[in-house]
Amino acid sequence: MQRIVLAGVTSLALLCLLSVCPSLSAQETAIPVLNTAPFPGVTIGDVCYDSFSNQVYVLDLVTSATHTYTATLGYVGVTPAAFPPNETPFGITTDPASGAVIWATSNGGVNSIYAALTVGAVPTFIANIASPTLGTVFGIDAANGFAGTLLLNDISGSAHVSDYFGTALIPPTPLAPVGASFGISHLGGVYSAHSTQTVGTAGTVVDNLFLTDLSTGLPVDSVGVLLSPSGNGSFGIDYGAMTAAGANTLYYGDQATNSIVHTTIQRTFIRGDANADGVFNIGDAVFMLAFKFQGGPPPPCSDAADTNDDGTCNLGDALTLLNALFAGAPIPAPSFICGFDPTPDANRCLLSSGNCP
Repeated sequence: MQRIVLAGVTSLALLCLLSVCPSLSAQETAIPVLNTAPFPGVTIGDVCYDSFSNQVYVLDLVTSATHTYTATLGYVGVTPAAFPPNETPFGITTDPASGAVIWATSNGGVNSIYAALTVGAVPTFIANIASPTLGTVFGIDAANGFAGTLLLNDISGSAHVSDYFGTALIPPTPLAPVGASFGISHLGGVYSAHSTQTVGTAGTVVDNLFLTDLSTGLPVDSVGVLLSPSGNGSFGIDYGAMTAAGANTLYYGDQATNSIVHTTIQRTFIRGDANADGVFNIGDAVFMLAFKFQGGPPPPCSDAADTNDDGTCNLGDALTLLNALFAGAPIPAPSFICGFDPTPDANRCLLSSGNCP
């Protein structure tokens, strides 16, 4: 298992050192589905996109087998379960550096980590997960850019952070809104996405995707992306590769239709339209300066306010905006037209910028 033991143990507290645009009301919205595929197993469990092999892994909650798809959801095959008796895998992820597969399992209330170099190899016991507050694990994901760090969530609706050997790195973070939390995926920086079942109007149960700031435990979206209106879907989730246009993509399992879905989930915006009024003008620079120095409201779309596309909202964005307006200097795409962010970062939009869809 040497390939999955990365040098050093990284606390997710390091994520809090990152400087990102504030977006306490950010929202992702589902845009057209890219691909869907039937699930030939019994019940869809956790879903994992492996960037190393460019494949998608899906657990079967009943048989504990792992099904493999291509990135476009072409079915590859199934690997039968090879776990010890009574050891049930609920979460699956891969090490971003090596592609080694990591499972979170449960046995009589004891949660453990198993791993293998490939999805077809016999899983090896690594360690029990040392968290007395952790209920049955329902999702797991490796945190990109943070060596040896795992995110886990449980049925109680909390996010847990451990190293590859099950040692907790920070206290559990309650996920908002309160509900039965299933799949979890690291988006970037301090942000994590999770699928949660909540009670909607007239007592109906719905499945939504929500974002949480793990450094504060606060939600960073106002309205979750609806994944399954039936209340029986979205058990497992994982972010996939970005589209050529810069949109985030998400894989999730819909138990209502017994299918795997690949969709884009990002708002379009106009770079520099900081106040989201659909017009790129001096008012946007005034808005940014008021936000930074006079306690003005935060940008409705932090992606749009990040004029120089460096992943932060600061004075440099106002200066870049003024330089573009009065000196004709170029700004990064999408400039002057609606589009997606071509570079991955943690910025989000509450609403579409101006008249963007």
